[in-house]
Formats: sequence, C-alpha cells, structure tokens
Amino acid sequence: MTGSRNWKKRWLPNQHGAWAMLVVPFVVGALTRQRATGLPLWWIPLAVLWIVGYCLFAQTVTWIKTPARRRAGLRTPILTYLAVCAASGLAILALHGLCLAVWLVGFVPLVVVALALVRNHEERSVTSGMTTVAAACLMFYVLRCGGWPPLAPGLHDGLTGLLLYGYFAGTVLHVKSLIRERNDPAAARNSVLWHAAWFAAAVVLCGPWLGTGSPWWIVFFAVALARTTAMKRLQDNGLPFRPGTLGVVEIVLSAAAIACGLT
Repeated sequence: MTGSRNWKKRWLPNQHGAWAMLVVPFVVGALTRQRATGLPLWWIPLAVLWIVGYCLFAQTVTWIKTPARRRAGLRTPILTYLAVCAASGLAILALHGLCLAVWLVGFVPLVVVALALVRNHEERSVTSGMTTVAAACLMFYVLRCGGWPPLAPGLHDGLTGLLLYGYFAGTVLHVKSLIRERNDPAAARNSVLWHAAWFAAAVVLCGPWLGTGSPWWIVFFAVALARTTAMKRLQDNGLPFRPGTLGVVEIVLSAAAIACGLT
C-alpha cells in the first residue's frame, strides 16, 4: 500500500481538480471543430501531449519545491514525460507541420508566470490559479482554430472559450473560499462577485439582445452563482464541505459546461 502511494506521488499530479479544467476545454474545442470542419488527425498526439505535458508541468513544480537531496526520485518521471512529449510533438509535426507552434506565443508566457509563482512560493495564489485556467482554456482555441492561418471560430464558438474561462476561474475562487480561505470574508465576496459578473455577461451576450452564445449559459451561470452563494452560507452555518464533495459538484457542472458549449 505504501509502495502504491509512493508511485502515485512520484508519477501522478495530486491536484485532482485540475483534470476537469484540462479535459473540458479540450473536449469542447475538439467537438466544435468536428462540427465545423471535421477534426484532423493531429488531435490525437495533441491530446497525449496535453495530458502528459500537464504531468510534466506538475512534476516540474514538485521538483522546484523539493530540496535538492530528495529530487532523485523525480528524475525518472520527468525524463519519461519529456520523452513522451517529444514523441507527441514529432507526431504533430509529421501530421500538421509547424503550424500549431504559433500557439506557443500564448502558452509560453503563461507557463513562465506559473513557474515563477512556484519559485516565489505562490503556487496556491489566485494569480497562479487564473494563469493555469487561462492556459487550459487557450487549448479550446487551439483545437477549434487549428494552426496558421487559424480557422475563425465565429462569435458563437469564440464566446464559448471565454465562458469556459469564466466558469473555471470562478471555480478557483469558489474552492478557495470554502477550503484554504474559508475564514476570510473577502474570499467569499470575491467569489460571489466574480460569478455575478459572469452571470450578467451571459445574460447580455447570450440573451435575446445579442444572442451570440447559447442561452443555456445564462442558466449555467445562474446555477454556478447559486452554488457558490449557498455552499458558503451552509458552511458559515456549521456544515463543512470536504474536497471530495466539492469535486462531485464540479464534475456535474463540468458536464453541464460541455453541454452548454455544444448547444
């Protein structure tokens, strides 16, 4: 049992909530691209690169935070992930050339900022969370728009990526207000204000006035706002929420986000 735990610690990221953030924008981007023009084969090695690349990033973060004398156990996972990422990159290059490399203009600064925050012991900060969410949601546009010249996503699909960012960034604030910053009234207030602002944006952008997105986003953000308000009130009244409970709620909302992104 101990060996199993050690293996997981060495090889698998311990940020369980990150998986929905990784998967949902990728899936919605792929399915909207399929609907628009058909999905090219390079999405398969890109999926491997995306998931394994996240594992590489997470283990790099662990490497930075680990004292030098204890880093030896991380070397094999990091080198393995590097090799898989390199192979995936070569497969993308063979299928699509260098066209997708244009997106590095967006990803590289976000990764640099995220690692700099780790160096400054701020990996749990709101800024760090918003940065990683931005990288995750940028992948939606990689799938939807492809390489160079990019395929224009149109107003509907272009807005979908932004709304996904609104949801996942709000989740960062929501979880912090219930776990690490549960005793800070400002954290709860920021979470409610963020969700209220995105609900208002959804009403304007997806309502009858502009109609550039699915009206289901209005319902979605209304539910997200109600969830963060109600759960914080319940917690203040003595009902604690475990991370697992929060995870179940976010799995349901993530599935709903996929549905909204495809309508």
